Amino acid sequence: MEPFAKQADALRANAMKDLQQGTNRFFGTMEMQQDGVLCLAVPYSKGWSARVDGQTVPVEQINLRYMGIPLQAGSHQVEFRYFTPGLKAGSFLCVGTALGMVAAWGLKARQKRRNS
Repeated sequence: MEPFAKQADALRANAMKDLQQGTNRFFGTMEMQQDGVLCLAVPYSKGWSARVDGQTVPVEQINLRYMGIPLQAGSHQVEFRYFTPGLKAGSFLCVGTALGMVAAWGLKARQKRRNS
């Protein structure tokens, strides 16, 4: 178990600090001893985006299921945001369908009044 304990201690040295979360986002400070990858035990999804020190960085799929980002040595402000993929398109489709149904109902009601 000693090698495991040493590895766990080494990983803790690069832990995210001041972790805060909000609706569909979380952020904190990372202190990296050397260049590496921040791997989070958060399931990867195309809806995640990340910023490091205000700059957009790609979110990568790590270990087949988690997400991660590359980080250089030093102190960094890291932020992750989630936006449901397809939400905008689905919303537009829903609103468009509702407007179409209202228009069709209006035309049908107008036609019915003319035929009365």
